[in-house]
Order: sequence, then structure tokens, then C-alpha cells
Amino acid sequence: MLNDLKILNGNMPLKFDPLNNIYTIDLDQNETELKLEYKVSEGATVKIENNHDLQNGLNEVNLIVTKDDKETIYNLYVYKDDTTKVNKSLEEMLNVKLEPKEELPNYVAPLIGVICFLLIITFYLLLFRKSKKH
Repeated sequence: MLNDLKILNGNMPLKFDPLNNIYTIDLDQNETELKLEYKVSEGATVKIENNHDLQNGLNEVNLIVTKDDKETIYNLYVYKDDTTKVNKSLEEMLNVKLEPKEELPNYVAPLIGVICFLLIITFYLLLFRKSKKH
């Protein structure tokens, strides 16, 4: 049985568990094969299949662990993809130059406040005034 497994040139998000035999691995773009470091039980042998010339996209690498005529297969689904730059760098986005706008006169803010207050009073009087009955 496989006791420990480490991926040296990729990323395996799920921590290794000897009872789990399916793993997904993200491989670095410039790599063509998976570099593994593993520990096995005493007397066990490991055979690695399909671990050469990995192509872009999904690849399957199999670790076959044999001990005492019992065979355990660990399936490693290796995803290799070339990265393309989709958006601009942060520096390019931060270098946007804003043109200064004209400042408003000092009386505009109090004028807006007075107009809002008068509108509130007007609507209050229209909605809640008592009507006289003759």
C-alpha cells in the first residue's frame, strides 16, 4: 500500500490519504512528466503508467502498487494547460490618468440641502393636511 505521495512539479489540492485512490493534479506548463516522491509499505512494488509526454488538457497517470498478489491502483488525473494573459497587469490599470474636473461653487451644497428640505415640507403638507368639511 502507498503510505505517502508528494508531487514535486505540480499542485495536488487534496491531501494524500492511502484509502483514497483518485487525485487531481495541476501540472506546471513547462513540464512533460509528473515527478513523484512516494513511500510504500515494506515489500511493495510500484509501477507508474502513462507518465511521459503529458499533453495540454487532461492526462491520466496510474500508480500500480503490488504487494502479496494484491494490487491497488491510484489514478492521478493530471491537468496541464498553457496559461494565457487575459487582462492587463495591475500596474497598467493603476496608471490610468484622470483629468481634473471643475470644482463646484461653495453655495451649491447648502442650496441642494435647502431645496430638499422645502420639497419634504411641501409633500408633508400636501399629504397630511386636514380637509375642512362644510
